[in-house]
Amino acid sequence: TAGAWCAMNGDDLEAAIEWVQGWTGSRSDWREGPAARSALVVSCSMSDCRREPLWPVDATRNVVGVRTLGNQAGDRNGDRVELDGTIEHLERRHDITAALVVGHTRCQALEDAYDRRKGPDPELPAGIEARLAPLRSLVGDAFEEAVLSRSMAPRTIRYRLVEYNVRRQVAFLRRALSSS
Repeated sequence: TAGAWCAMNGDDLEAAIEWVQGWTGSRSDWREGPAARSALVVSCSMSDCRREPLWPVDATRNVVGVRTLGNQAGDRNGDRVELDGTIEHLERRHDITAALVVGHTRCQALEDAYDRRKGPDPELPAGIEARLAPLRSLVGDAFEEAVLSRSMAPRTIRYRLVEYNVRRQVAFLRRALSSS
């Protein structure tokens, strides 16, 4: 199945919504169940945003959602990053042909990852450390790619880190879901 991908810059949510509405087709094409074209919404489990207002698309497709820490679409398995188990399950059950990754500028998970990257590592329980490790790695990559610099204002760092994270998750989903 060919997929559709949309990257959004700044606060231009309306443009992304219009793009998806134009791509989804007419309501007469709508089907339910696993054979229906589905849109995947990945958002942060720490966000207070609800999925419904973020996806006001004409009901021409199923909308399936998953909320993960820092809207991460993958889980680290040794040196590899694999598709999040919930997303993998949704991919098996639905024909996912579009994805929307929703970041939020008050993401405490990204802030914690940034703080732990620049300061000493406190001892964390293994489960929490495992969930934060990919985010800390993402922060390091953002510095290496000059997306972030220590001279930036904290607000700029936060906004750029959120955008960088969303772009990375979209790129990961594009690769991981391309076989469906």
